[in-house]
Amino acid sequence: MGWAVGTALGLENLERAVLVVQSSMPVAVFNYLLAVRANREPEQVANLVMCSTLLSFVWLPAVLAWWL
Repeated sequence: MGWAVGTALGLENLERAVLVVQSSMPVAVFNYLLAVRANREPEQVANLVMCSTLLSFVWLPAVLAWWL
């Protein structure tokens, strides 16, 4: 998705690479803190943080191998 958006915006290679890597990163723990503070299903957000972090161990190397 990051690559498609970067291409649509006409970004240069380095800028597009940064966008691809950033969009491949796991969900931030900061989202969990906001969910706790707003009392908006923090358990579900915690599950998203955990799943996206575990998936990033496989996904990030695959994205970097494809990009490089």
